[in-house]
Amino acid sequence: MPDQVNHAGLDDRLRKDCVDRLGKALQAVDDGDQDVLDAAVPQLVHDAQPELRALCRLDPDAENVLGAVGLALETVHLLGRDLQLVIPVGDEAIDFAAGWLDAINVDLKAFSDDYYRRLCKARLQPVLDTIAYIVCHTDIWIEVTTLLIPGENDSEEELKQLADFLVRQAGPDVPWHISRFYPQYKYVDAHATSMDSLGRAERIGKDAGLRYVYLGNVPGTRSESTFCYKCGRLLIERAGYQIVANVIENSRCPQCGTEIAGFEL
Repeated sequence: MPDQVNHAGLDDRLRKDCVDRLGKALQAVDDGDQDVLDAAVPQLVHDAQPELRALCRLDPDAENVLGAVGLALETVHLLGRDLQLVIPVGDEAIDFAAGWLDAINVDLKAFSDDYYRRLCKARLQPVLDTIAYIVCHTDIWIEVTTLLIPGENDSEEELKQLADFLVRQAGPDVPWHISRFYPQYKYVDAHATSMDSLGRAERIGKDAGLRYVYLGNVPGTRSESTFCYKCGRLLIERAGYQIVANVIENSRCPQCGTEIAGFEL
């Protein structure tokens, strides 16, 4: 990650001021007081781990979006912490944050513009364009996630179109995470995604040529781990968000020597 600020001039008071400003930004949005920050909302949150995670919720129409992203990025970098960042799609935002990002996960919620307009109040094409832009114009490691909702985005035709797009635009090494839907919060009109439906989507992805297809929100299944696409050797064993074992050596399968794509494997 680039060194954007002179560390020598950073004292405890400045660190506290940066964190306080980001905390107030979050509180302003939670209180509905968007005017305080021109709707550009950076936030820092301490969790149980000895690290600081950052989350930026941004209004893509706000004039100060990139300035808010920069504040969060530089503050977290100065503190030597990990960063999680939620940014609007678009080349400008990606270019601005690229120097700080090692990896990015893009939600490709469906392969239907109707779905995006009805449920997301958005459009499909900008998401597709952003995926293609990240792959073609940056060195950021990219992964894609799709939440599979029964009756909405789980038809065989749509999943084939989605998987074909990923292979064509992002390449066979892009990981595709297919997450199980559970009815909750504001969307309770559908049943939980069946394991049969998840398995069908996984097969469609692999048949299209994707080498790394994972099932999410179903801990304990074989499909949350990484296998060598050539010889089938178990490479990274996972249990939920925990890595149980990783036998990859110098980015290669220890059994057949096939190169395994990923970030710093």
